Parts: sequence; C-alpha cells; structure tokens
Amino acid sequence: MEIDQHLTTIIEKGLGAVETVMGEDIANRIRPIIYLNIEEGRLTYFLEECHPATPGDYVWRVANIYQQIYPYIVEVKVLKSDAVWSDITQQSKGWASRIMRKNGMYYSELFHRMLDDILTDSVIVMLEKRFPYDTGFMPWAYTILHYTTLKNIRAKFRLQNAPECSLEDFSPDSIYLKCNKSSDFAEQFAANAWFFWAIKTLTDKRKKVLYLRYVLNYSFNDIAQAMDKSENSVIQLHYQAIRQLRKWYE
Repeated sequence: MEIDQHLTTIIEKGLGAVETVMGEDIANRIRPIIYLNIEEGRLTYFLEECHPATPGDYVWRVANIYQQIYPYIVEVKVLKSDAVWSDITQQSKGWASRIMRKNGMYYSELFHRMLDDILTDSVIVMLEKRFPYDTGFMPWAYTILHYTTLKNIRAKFRLQNAPECSLEDFSPDSIYLKCNKSSDFAEQFAANAWFFWAIKTLTDKRKKVLYLRYVLNYSFNDIAQAMDKSENSVIQLHYQAIRQLRKWYE
C-alpha cells in the first residue's frame, strides 16, 4: 500500500509531537511500526471504528501503548517468560474451549487433542507475528486464538474422511509412516525426504516432546508430567521443534 504525501506529513507531524513529549527514542521506535500498520490497513480500521479520530490520534495511541506495554512484549516474545506464558496459555485455553463449545463441540478425547493443537498453532503465531502496538496484547492474542480455533475446526471436519495415518516408530535413526500406500498423502509424504534428516537435528528434549505427542498421543499436560516440566515449557519445546522442522522444509 502506497502512503500518500499528505498522510506522511500528518504522521511525521504527530511523531514530532511525540518526540517533544516522550523523547526522540520513542518517536524513532514507533515510526516503522506506524508505517507498517498503515500498510496493513490498521490505520484505516482505527479511523472507521473510532470516528472522529484522526491520523494524529493514531500516532499518539501507538506511542502510549508502546510506552505502557513494550516491557511486557519483550517478556512474551524475546525472553519467553514462563510466568507470562503460563498466564497466556491458561487464558487461551479458556477462550478456545468456549469457542469450540459455541461451535457445537463437546468435551472428548478429540476435543482435548484439538485444544492442544490450537494452543500450539496460536503460540507459533503469537511469537512470530509482529505486534502492532495499537491495541492491548490480550485483545490481539484473542483475535489470533479465535481465528486459529475456527481454522482448526474447519480443517478437522473437512478431513474427517481422510485415510488414517499415524507414526509407527520415532527415533533419531528410524521414522516411518504406516498408512494407506495408495493415498496421495502417503505418496507426498514419502517424497519429503528432508523430514527424516530434519528429525536428526532436533535436541533430545524436542525429539521427546514430538515422540510423546505424536507417537504416544500424550496431551501437553501428560507430557509435562512425564518430563517433569511445566505445560508452558512443553508448549515452547513443541513450538521450537516445529519451527526447526519448518526451516528444513522451507
């Protein structure tokens, strides 16, 4: 999205006011954030939802939120604090459970497995997606969680009739699938030799988390107990393993 000169002038004027009040450092830090937000359409959304707000108001909104919660975002995204992520995980579980029940799902083994998958997918997005600093962290996290939950529900029902395919063995030197050899999925997976080599690069802890999760079908809570770790630590290990495997694929 190309930003016109008139809007740029307004934004820079607002940043100048922020610099006067909050200092040059804050103004310089939020400048790229604001322009990326504009490219993503977040300013347009703000102006529509907060009429009669102006682009200058948006600059101040980002400045104030940045100043208030930047240390917290560092805890979440950089330091990955266990205490902070434990709270986020518990809150996310509650959100996902309510959304799943609202969409006609009830407590069962499938429910809890999907809940684990939703939490994993959401954590990956929260850690990798840029935080825009024009909203609070929890509203932002809820939007991600809500989208991820609905996406998982749709995917599950769409794949209900797909051929079953589960890991038969999982070790640093041997991993293979037992599934319908005539299925397109089996043929596609067999072609991905990178996966077998990528597994070998994982640390023992990451391998163990994947083994317990996908071979023994443990929930994250079960894995936490088996490994004598917090559930959040297990989710982090799972995220790190999946991210490392993705790098091989990409």
